[in-house]
Amino acid sequence: MNDVVNLIRLKRDADSAGLRELESQAKERFETMNLLLDSKWEDSYWLYLKKNQKILFEKLGSGDLPEELETLCKVFLVDVLWRQRFRSEPYSHSYITTLTNTVKIWAEMDVETLSQINQNLYDATIVYLREKYAEPETNGVLLNKTVKYLNECNLLNANVDTNVIRKVLGNADEYGRVLAKKEKMPLPELVKAIIHLKWAVDDNFDSSINAINDKLCILTQVFQFGLGLRIGEVLRLPQNPLIKMDGETFCLVWTEKGSMPMARYVPLIWRQALSEAVEIIQRITKPYRENAKLLEEQGTLGFLENRLSALVNEREELLTQRVGQLDTILQEKKQEAIKFWQLKQHVIADALYELKDLHNILPVASSSLDAVSLVKFYKTNGLEITTKPTGAKKSRHYATGTAITSMVEKLIENRAHYVTTREFLPICNSFHTTSKRSKDELINQSVESLTGRLNRATFFSEYELKSASKTAVLSRKSALDILQRYIRGGYDNKKLIPIKDLEELLPELFNQKSASKDYVKKLCGNKQFSFYKPSSGSRDFVKVKGYLADIEKVKAFFVSEYERMNYGVEKELLECAKAEYEQDGIEISSKSFSIKQHPSEYLFLRGGMRGGKFYEHLPQIMGYHAIRYFFMGNDKYDGAFRRYGIDIDNHITESWQSHKGRHWQTTSLFRSGLAELVVNKWMGRTTGQGEHYDHNTGSERAKVVGGAMLQDTERFLGAVPEKIKSWKEHDIPVSNLSQHLSDSLKSVQYSPLGYCTRDLYLKPCEFNLRCLTGNEGKGCKHYIYDLHDPSHREKISVERDRSSLELSRLFEVYERGVEAAKMHIEHHMCVLRNTTSILDNAEMILSDGQLEDLQDFMPFKKDGSYPDDCPFQCGGDE
Repeated sequence: MNDVVNLIRLKRDADSAGLRELESQAKERFETMNLLLDSKWEDSYWLYLKKNQKILFEKLGSGDLPEELETLCKVFLVDVLWRQRFRSEPYSHSYITTLTNTVKIWAEMDVETLSQINQNLYDATIVYLREKYAEPETNGVLLNKTVKYLNECNLLNANVDTNVIRKVLGNADEYGRVLAKKEKMPLPELVKAIIHLKWAVDDNFDSSINAINDKLCILTQVFQFGLGLRIGEVLRLPQNPLIKMDGETFCLVWTEKGSMPMARYVPLIWRQALSEAVEIIQRITKPYRENAKLLEEQGTLGFLENRLSALVNEREELLTQRVGQLDTILQEKKQEAIKFWQLKQHVIADALYELKDLHNILPVASSSLDAVSLVKFYKTNGLEITTKPTGAKKSRHYATGTAITSMVEKLIENRAHYVTTREFLPICNSFHTTSKRSKDELINQSVESLTGRLNRATFFSEYELKSASKTAVLSRKSALDILQRYIRGGYDNKKLIPIKDLEELLPELFNQKSASKDYVKKLCGNKQFSFYKPSSGSRDFVKVKGYLADIEKVKAFFVSEYERMNYGVEKELLECAKAEYEQDGIEISSKSFSIKQHPSEYLFLRGGMRGGKFYEHLPQIMGYHAIRYFFMGNDKYDGAFRRYGIDIDNHITESWQSHKGRHWQTTSLFRSGLAELVVNKWMGRTTGQGEHYDHNTGSERAKVVGGAMLQDTERFLGAVPEKIKSWKEHDIPVSNLSQHLSDSLKSVQYSPLGYCTRDLYLKPCEFNLRCLTGNEGKGCKHYIYDLHDPSHREKISVERDRSSLELSRLFEVYERGVEAAKMHIEHHMCVLRNTTSILDNAEMILSDGQLEDLQDFMPFKKDGSYPDDCPFQCGGDE
């Protein structure tokens, strides 16, 4: 005994050591993961994929987890993330968060160490989940995943055996009967509230982006209640879902297999409502759809092109204005120069005028008297001089009339094509200045010098010939280039744009908070550039250094944001669709739901959400969480019922679920008397799933079947319909027929193998649902086989094959001398005989062409027994 105790203690110590080793390994892997943003191992929460998506390591209410459980939780999560590191897409935040639920539930059950986790705790957890949670199956699956990890890593004293969660926590009673899901039928008050909410949304509609979102959310209910669609099916409807075929209306609904949308029949009473809903949705989403198509087909947006063009045009207009000012000044100065250079006397073209006499002709002339100075002065100012010798060493210097006129014209032309810095600065900066020089390198680098004092006299009204002989000016070409660089920024503004200008151009999309390094890197690269930008200071334009965004990359950024936002919603809808099918009892992978439909082709399209705000220029598919938020709100904002002033109690609004419309429509169809096969086919379910959705009571089903019997006595086979048929042939009053049905047909229930006419909820079945054997091996008279339901045939075939296999095994056991096998052989012989009889009789009926007139039959009506045949029961001995 001591050895056993020591072994257990040794194993417990090894558990702790094993967890420490796994923790060490997990820490190494943790450091290499880029999915956990800015997180440290010892933090009380990790950021997963996004900075606003936290994985909390605390108890379900609040408070710290026990140290060992917190370590287990982190090690388990890292293991899951490490195994999925090669997936094309990481797990969703919601899925990763739910993986911590089991550890948190254990903490809630006062578990603190791994040594407390054993088979007893597992069994207690199953009971805890069943008692505490309305739908415990999800947490049960997570429990098994956690326990499986603990077993594989040998972290427990002994391996824990797990249960099949569907059996212990699923929707089936002790007899295996599928129960309709609890609290799924909408309360009448909730249905009324939804109708009133629809009216309120219509009355307050103002075409704003928020109003459009609300209108889309409320219109989803038309499809849910009218066609019984899952919310995932509603949100994935194509742009034009309603079609006409053979005079009937159908709705195209994407199936779970990702094939082309299947045509779902639209009942007459819902056709107008659905047509109006589709028309409204298409009208209010038209702008979004147009933007979506532009992004998908051309990779751009009309509003973006318009804003960029407007910015370019604004600068071009300013440039045109400033160039106009420049040309105006040059024209004015030219006129002043023409006036200034009016000759004092007329000159003859071929005549020679001595230089010393030019002061009598020109308005400004040299005051020098010696010939050398005169020649130097006029040559510097561009006058062509003619020299004639008067002796061996002497000469006279002349200028022809043509040379004088040419020099004056050249001086005037210079004035028409050059400006001084003082004249140019007010054009650049829209302010008056007396400064003769600029501190701007761009201007200083473009300054030219005109030599000659006559040039200076031309540019300055107050001149002195003794002052500097050079005049600093800017040519019109240089001035134009400077203006272009100032106003256009010095870059190709049709291809590039400063990042801050981009933020001002698109304030709803870009801002300083969002301008992270990655954001700048994607649009601008790592290199900064020098360029000019408008300034609100003393100068209109200043030189700065910053990032220039590539406009083509900006357009690509919009496309990528559009794709990212919609990919996230598509992924959300896939997960939602998968969850909804799991609610219906179907396990299916997300890949099975992939559809070939662009966002612009979705019916429900809205303005995208970025940073908690709508952005109308980036359309986004309507997601499941948007619908839930609209109806339920959150801890900060009220749901739609409160926002629109609908007078309804909190427990009514809190009862809203996206599946209620589907349950409401399904129950309505069953109440109308439609066969289960028809209902399941129309609702897009596999055979047998309707049982989850049938909220009718057994008596309600019995009334439907009874009414059908009165209308058509040939539809059913069995003791009750045979008596009704006989009475009708003898003209018994209808009131007597109805009374007999009320007395005889109290209830119709689902059973694992078909239907049962016994009221099992009032009195349990003494045969324990042994429909195929009954009391004497001839089957139960209450059992009904549905000829129209393939699932019934499939179930009976399975039972037949199973008994056949068991018999082959049991005969071998019996031949070895095991007497106890005899009773089991008799049981399975009975099952094999009766199942074969059912299938043979059904085939005979089908081959006789009676299927059109028959719905179901009672295979054991004649020779079978009733559960209350026993003389000790209160029933009769029919």
